[in-house]
Amino acid sequence: MPDTKQRPYLKDPKQFSYWKKSASQHGEGVELLNYPSPFARELWYYLRAIGHVKHPPGWKHNMHRDEDGYVLHVVQHGELWHEAKGRRHVVRRGQACLLDLRNDPTYGVEGATNAEFFWALLHGRDMPRVFLELGADQDPLFPLEDLRVVESLLRELGRVTLRERPAHEVRASGLLTLVLAELFASRAGSKMPLSLSESAKPLSESVRKGIDYMIRFYDKPITVKHIADVCRQSLFYFSRRFRQEMRVSPIEYLNRYRIEQAKKLLAASNQGVEQIARSVGFRNHNYFSRTFVRLIGVTPLAYRKQPRSPRQ
Repeated sequence: MPDTKQRPYLKDPKQFSYWKKSASQHGEGVELLNYPSPFARELWYYLRAIGHVKHPPGWKHNMHRDEDGYVLHVVQHGELWHEAKGRRHVVRRGQACLLDLRNDPTYGVEGATNAEFFWALLHGRDMPRVFLELGADQDPLFPLEDLRVVESLLRELGRVTLRERPAHEVRASGLLTLVLAELFASRAGSKMPLSLSESAKPLSESVRKGIDYMIRFYDKPITVKHIADVCRQSLFYFSRRFRQEMRVSPIEYLNRYRIEQAKKLLAASNQGVEQIARSVGFRNHNYFSRTFVRLIGVTPLAYRKQPRSPRQ
């Protein structure tokens, strides 16, 4: 085992009381932290931390404010609740949940029994695109085909992180890819909401950054010029490159994404149409309604009245 005196961020993989100096018992578990190299951050999926924990009823975690990356939970026993951007989900045994940390998620134990689960904080240059392709921004729950396979992958990921043998970052990235593959497999047969591109070619760095910025801040009054500036490109060059790779203009992509979020709110909330329009980034209610009709074919109110399955 690595010397924990030289690496104080690495916790000995033995049971310990979670969140020390607390007046209440918060459970037991194992936590391994990892500091990815610049090379790993540039090329691969990488792990920031991983753990396996058991928490009692009433446990709650809300300490991800202003963090970057993604949190994955895989529930083995009991249930977890998750809240992010006004939406609540309950994750049960055999399910996984993938959340964007920039949405300041809060989660805790649901019900009157203990919850036991794996968790991982992960990131990577392609994670924003994978997150969207998985549809996790709209439905973060994944009913796993085989819980044992994912458990095995996460245990091995913990061992690789702890031992740090040669090429451990490449091995860890490969294991994370296999975990993400299980999430994609759970979506098989269902329609992916708002696929990014019909092309099999990888996206350029500027387009990837632009998409990442849009899906994170779509509810803000952002402009294409602002997005181009974030990507450190001229408005003309960014717009042309985006259209070449995505087959639509940046503003069209942003509006489509906003409308997808509006559909979710129309189906799952009692908010008024004007309030929903503002909450997804449209400052003009009439423009929102016209865009909704153009893309969906019906008005927002008509869409709300349509019957739909629970997963829509």
